Amino acid sequence: MKAEIPVLIRRAEESLQAASHLLDESMYTVAVSQAYYAMFYVASAALLTRGLRFKRHASLVRGFASQFVRTGLLPSHLQTKLAAAFVERTRSDYQVLEDVTREEALEQLKRAAEFVTAVRAFLEKESQR
Repeated sequence: MKAEIPVLIRRAEESLQAASHLLDESMYTVAVSQAYYAMFYVASAALLTRGLRFKRHASLVRGFASQFVRTGLLPSHLQTKLAAAFVERTRSDYQVLEDVTREEALEQLKRAAEFVTAVRAFLEKESQR
């Protein structure tokens, strides 16, 4: 399971890069989705450090909160970012009559970059223990 962690971190970084490129190409809906997946991958990596994996996205969001935010290991604003990103990803993927604006996509990308950076730093500290 521990071997999966660096792979998930790499996927998170790739998803952030993809989201940035998609934003540059005015593909806002897909950029929002990729930005969320960057967060999903790094949150999955963090949860693996606790021996946990989730099949459903909503369960992962709740699991991240219970393992890292409610325990005080990570600040609550990270949970807020993850939960908001999940809602936005769901809207962008499934609400076909709602367009995602450039501003919304840019906000999602910023949120994802901050989340990935913070969780990666946490994982690096954890690996040094």
